[in-house]
Amino acid sequence: MRVRGIVQGVGFRPTVYRLAVERGLGGWVLNDAEGVLIELEGPEAGVDSFVSALARDPPPLARITAIESESLAPLGEREFRIAPSAAGRRVALVSPDMATCDDCRRELLDPADRRYRYPFINCTNCGPRYSIMLDIPYDRPATTMRGFTMCAECQAEYDDPADRRFHAQPNACPVCGPRLALHGADGRPVACPDAVAAVREALLAGRIVAVKGLTGFHLAADARSDAAVRELRRRKGRDEKPFAMMAASAEAVARRARVGEAERALLESRERPIVLVAKRPDHDLSPGVAPRSPYFGFMLPYAPVHYLLFEDLPADLSAIAQRATAEASAKAGDFPPMILTSGNLAEEPICGDNTEAVRRLEGIADLFLVHDRPIQTVCDDSVAMVQRSPGSARVPARRDFAEATPGAPGLPPALEALRIAFEPGRLVVATRVGGGVGSLVLSQHLVVVPTPDGRLRVETAGVQAGYLPLPSRLANHLVRALKEHVDRLEAARPDDPTLAVWRGVVQALEGEPVSLAGKKLGIALDAVQIERGVLRARGHRVER
Repeated sequence: MRVRGIVQGVGFRPTVYRLAVERGLGGWVLNDAEGVLIELEGPEAGVDSFVSALARDPPPLARITAIESESLAPLGEREFRIAPSAAGRRVALVSPDMATCDDCRRELLDPADRRYRYPFINCTNCGPRYSIMLDIPYDRPATTMRGFTMCAECQAEYDDPADRRFHAQPNACPVCGPRLALHGADGRPVACPDAVAAVREALLAGRIVAVKGLTGFHLAADARSDAAVRELRRRKGRDEKPFAMMAASAEAVARRARVGEAERALLESRERPIVLVAKRPDHDLSPGVAPRSPYFGFMLPYAPVHYLLFEDLPADLSAIAQRATAEASAKAGDFPPMILTSGNLAEEPICGDNTEAVRRLEGIADLFLVHDRPIQTVCDDSVAMVQRSPGSARVPARRDFAEATPGAPGLPPALEALRIAFEPGRLVVATRVGGGVGSLVLSQHLVVVPTPDGRLRVETAGVQAGYLPLPSRLANHLVRALKEHVDRLEAARPDDPTLAVWRGVVQALEGEPVSLAGKKLGIALDAVQIERGVLRARGHRVER
């Protein structure tokens, strides 16, 4: 039985194991490069019941797009097992990173739990996935967690079919997992008993802190402070574009903006997007957060470190034990909203590496809250908005909304959302990359920047060089749009030194390979080409 869709990194194999054992079936389940492969042996009624149950009640983060099956001769298998992963053609989909689930949040705030206040708590229902993936099939050795060996207790959870962390690849604890550290503006470690508490204190004092989260760095500052907001704009080189903010709860957002049921549902959804909400006239935030805009962009905590920052814990942490429940503790606190904007200089890619962040954010951040779990693929936060008109709901963008979409004849509906935005000297393309047979996956933005010396710089985060199949209709649209842009550029600025580069890109898209020397984030793009309706990009990895 072949199962396709988002079926890796979502607890799919443990679910298959449980359903098969409950029905007394033999066989095995494994991850491979195409998805999940299952072999079942047992009474026909049991197999039929298994298939129905799997389709009806898959893991919360899974999305099944196809189940294909064929009958085989029985082998006499009586036991069911999770088999080692297999290689193959790499078309499997992996879940995006997901917000901390309720169970993990309760453990995070429970003084009796061994993961109390551990900023990397996760399970099969939440935590990092796409951002730590090095390769598929999705197994711990193919993630950035491969450098952390599980302790005996974590290994026992990982091996226990009845445990919520059964085969949870990022499983870790304070004994064996990643750790937080606080660094100064110069990148040197700062000695302190509690890095999160030190960051809270610094933010309330008006300082700017770079925070390494689940999928990249954010720059944090007190959203109520005119001075902090003004200084962040000056340092980041961002004049008036609104800043995103994080608040402790939907109630905290509702005190500053108009939050209806639909907005609350988006804010509290497991995707945790930035939600655009209409400002209240009596809000207490700096007008510099979102000048000239009727909206604020708010999101709620989604990573354990965010919950630790925004929970109003007393100085004596043992006092939390006197509160009735972890939920009561969450409601009791209301740490003020903080700007949480992308960790970069304006128009640059987001930082994901500690050393890179200290170098590129020098002069912007006063402190760095970092950790030692590498981020393989940096992702922006998603943005959503409730549009109160027929047939409208949300506007997905980046982190957590990257998901498989069924294929369709001609141009799939998902591709209608492809954006080609031209800025002075820049081509910004929100693309969709191949996700397997009959499906597509939304990628992060690609920014192509021609330089006066005849090079083409490709700014993106973690995109591997390879081939991007597109329908001819879309490929032709891309070429036409680029041609029109180049014509307008030539008419307005005939002496622009980037014109030759843009013309070369057009030639490449029309079928003539052009050598390009742009290097960014370990990828060198060598050539792009359209051939028989397929847009191709050829490149190679380079050592950073």
